[in-house]
Amino acid sequence: MDRAAGMAAMRERFVARFAGRLDPGLPPIALVGEGWSWTSGEGEPAVEVRAPDSELARALMARRSAAQLRAWTVRGDVEPYLHAFATLGPLPDRDLTE
Repeated sequence: MDRAAGMAAMRERFVARFAGRLDPGLPPIALVGEGWSWTSGEGEPAVEVRAPDSELARALMARRSAAQLRAWTVRGDVEPYLHAFATLGPLPDRDLTE
């Protein structure tokens, strides 16, 4: 399996974890990459987070900070959704890059 395929497999696994952590009372959120996107629930998303596919994958694995997620939010308020990104523990206090 090449690196891109491996990252895609991990992203799919972690988006399921992310979905399970979302408060069911929140409106839909959309994660939009260059070649991949995902939306929770039905209807127009109230929040849209837009970043490269690899960055979204890392965000779903708690490898990006709340500040990075806020910076990628192009519509709505990501704040009520931040806890759901903490699939492997708390979000980092500082921005991460790799």
